[in-house]
Amino acid sequence: MEVIGAGLGRTGTSSIQKALEILGLGPCYHMNENFAHNHGELWNNVEEAKTISAREAALRVIFDEKGYKSSADYPACSFYEDLLRMNPKAKVLLSVRDKPEDWYKSVHSTIFVRQTGGNVPLHQKIFPFGLHEWVLKPIPWLPDANSDKLGKIIMRMFLGKPHDFSQKGLEHAYSEWNEHVIDKVPMSQLLVFNVKQGWEPLCEFLNKPIPNEPFPNTNKNEDVDAESISKEVITLGSVAVFYGGLATLGFLAYKYDLKGVISRAF
Repeated sequence: MEVIGAGLGRTGTSSIQKALEILGLGPCYHMNENFAHNHGELWNNVEEAKTISAREAALRVIFDEKGYKSSADYPACSFYEDLLRMNPKAKVLLSVRDKPEDWYKSVHSTIFVRQTGGNVPLHQKIFPFGLHEWVLKPIPWLPDANSDKLGKIIMRMFLGKPHDFSQKGLEHAYSEWNEHVIDKVPMSQLLVFNVKQGWEPLCEFLNKPIPNEPFPNTNKNEDVDAESISKEVITLGSVAVFYGGLATLGFLAYKYDLKGVISRAF
């Protein structure tokens, strides 16, 4: 692994993933890789490992699968220290926003929408009080089916301290996480990077030529809104198909098998 992303989610990590892959440092492990390959259980193994060696072994299962050369975003950023210990020559990229307030505004309506009272997804309104997790869990093809396994990993951003989801608490956690990374990673291996800076500082840090194309600009607010709508359609459609299918199978089993068993019994 050549580049380890230590920046928290919603700091331009989707753009960074694209940029690193353009620079030949792909595949890059991002949260969307976790969803695409249904890695929830594998990350659960990482989180629940009791020793450093066990945690490293669990991480290798994930990162050796496709030969990932880089990472960005959750859940990998939560284990940047482990990844750096496993890849001591790797460079670390700490992606940041202009201000902590900017990061809060982003996570308020995305990652921590439930905790901050933002616009809760429709399927969580239909199945409130955590019921949606039980409804979605049996549906194997849904990314949301393993999202509960990532909660503890994302909460590592609080560095073992109480989880404060107020604006002040989240902004403090964001700043403290960044300071923690800066303190832990040798300066020669670290770049604090804002995607607004574009190619130049990133390419200089990685000793790569500047590509002849614009720096990627993905996962903007409007992109997130469109993606959220798409996910809601897929989620609710999957619930209908999955449970409708189970009901149909149950009815057919009763009609063509159980009815005969019952009639013979009486």
